Amino acid sequence: MHENVAFRAANELAEMIRNKETTSVELTKTIIDRIQSLDESTNAVVVRDFENALSAARDADARLESGANVGSLHGVPMTIKEAYHVAGLPT
Repeated sequence: MHENVAFRAANELAEMIRNKETTSVELTKTIIDRIQSLDESTNAVVVRDFENALSAARDADARLESGANVGSLHGVPMTIKEAYHVAGLPT
């Protein structure tokens, strides 16, 4: 997947997923690769949970494929600041 997805709006990415131009897994892997290649100097993504992100992406793709009713941003990867409590992750 091309790097320019990092600069697209979330609704555009969701539309790409719904239209099967990409999958949530492909998009998530692209974003993970971007974090791993660029974040060392900024340390913007302090708590990394890539395995769960990929698992959630696989689930999102499966729900979409099954025809389930999904939300408008279904399958779009996102980060959550570590200042918020997320089960199983340091806060």
